[in-house]
Amino acid sequence: MARLINSKKPDPPSGLGGKNWLVRTIPYNNAAAKFWSGLLDEVAADFPPQAEVILSAPTGGWLTPEQLTPERVVQQDLDNLSNEDMRQAYTDAISTLDLIGPPPQTTLRIQLPGEPLPLLMQSLEVLDAEILPFLLVWLLEWSNVPEVLWNEPAVHGRFLADDPVRHLRYRVAFRLSNQHLREGLFQREVTVSFDLETLTAVTVTAPDKSLA
Repeated sequence: MARLINSKKPDPPSGLGGKNWLVRTIPYNNAAAKFWSGLLDEVAADFPPQAEVILSAPTGGWLTPEQLTPERVVQQDLDNLSNEDMRQAYTDAISTLDLIGPPPQTTLRIQLPGEPLPLLMQSLEVLDAEILPFLLVWLLEWSNVPEVLWNEPAVHGRFLADDPVRHLRYRVAFRLSNQHLREGLFQREVTVSFDLETLTAVTVTAPDKSLA
């Protein structure tokens, strides 16, 4: 995975991001697993231990299980377009972009717990506010957070993820804030803390009742 924070720094020896994350023995090789493992690898390589990752953006709509499979959302949009006049749909889309502009970018902060100032703060060009919810829902899914709680003002979760190829284990905890700004718009901010452990042997994550 390409670097998200600083493209000029060399990658760590083990690389950035894994091909598979094992969570409760289930392998995940989707874009969310590659994104989160790659981002946490980069933070672990470039920043002090205990540094937290904070992502925030104004996002539209509720967090829903359908966002776990974005290809279905895209297909639904295509199906809806098939029932519209394509020329009119294109004209409407251009008019909307001219009026409201492109989606806002996601802000990234790297911060040590208890410190008032971040070690780094920047916008992520590759991650706008429309993409962020598709990554947040996977943190909720991996942590077994009930769907009825996904849009609560404050949501907490944690999980273990193993990368058996690189012999790495991630202990991840997060705090998600969903601040309702107005109808259909939320300011969302997730704070992710993690430990990265090198395993001496390939160990598959066993179900852990304390993480349920």
